[in-house]
Amino acid sequence: MPKSKHGMWVILYAFFFLLGCTLAYFSFQQYQKTQHLLQDGIRTIGIVKRMVVTQDDDGAMYSPVFEFTDRASKDHEFESSVRSRPPAYKVGENVK
Repeated sequence: MPKSKHGMWVILYAFFFLLGCTLAYFSFQQYQKTQHLLQDGIRTIGIVKRMVVTQDDDGAMYSPVFEFTDRASKDHEFESSVRSRPPAYKVGENVK
């Protein structure tokens, strides 16, 4: 009986070790993507065009919609997935 109990602990520790290695691998990949974006990305200034209001049990949450122009002079809109209360930006505000 003690041998099987020992074996179960080894399997459990091996599982957590592999899980930790997997999470570390994906974290490192995300870190590399972020570093690449910071080095090669293009900085621009966007304008907060409007605020999207989402209601929940505690009240209204606000997420900004930005408009920016790329190198090809093409306009883009981007809605942030980050919501806050109170709003983090004002409509018409310039944001880097």
